[in-house]
Amino acid sequence: MAHSNKADSFVDRLKRWKNDRGALANLRCALRPKLRSRAWPLLAQLTNLKSPSLVIYETVAGLWAMDPENHRTGCGNFGVTCRNLSASHVSFDLRFRRLIDCESREELCERIVPTALAAQAKGSVVDYDELFRDLQFYAGDGRDRVRLRWAQAYWKTVAKENDSEPATTNTATP
Repeated sequence: MAHSNKADSFVDRLKRWKNDRGALANLRCALRPKLRSRAWPLLAQLTNLKSPSLVIYETVAGLWAMDPENHRTGCGNFGVTCRNLSASHVSFDLRFRRLIDCESREELCERIVPTALAAQAKGSVVDYDELFRDLQFYAGDGRDRVRLRWAQAYWKTVAKENDSEPATTNTATP
């Protein structure tokens, strides 16, 4: 899949700056609208700055640069990251719902930043490869697929075998 290879290679190429404090500082500027241009010389080495997906590259690079040691592939999509974060935030459901209700990549990227930073602060790992792929697909029909995958991971809904209805977490008895 083209998106998968693009995501893997983008995050792998970011790793060249893992020990370069100046480069990391400039990449972190991608998360701040007035300072974004400081990240562009580095991002120009990795992608076309005229790309309509530049916001995705800025977001993932900036978040990765905030904590390059706290990245692991295969730890789940952003719904899993949010579920891990929700354990310590009682009102997190509303934040997650606003996240999956975003209509555009730009709006989603804007809302992901504080959530990902909160996850990093709590020591939760983020799979930036998976996040990059999901942000790439977050348009048109792909948006609903990403939303549903994140929702399923967040609420841990799993269809019971031979059931057409998904399992619920409601433990109330009739």
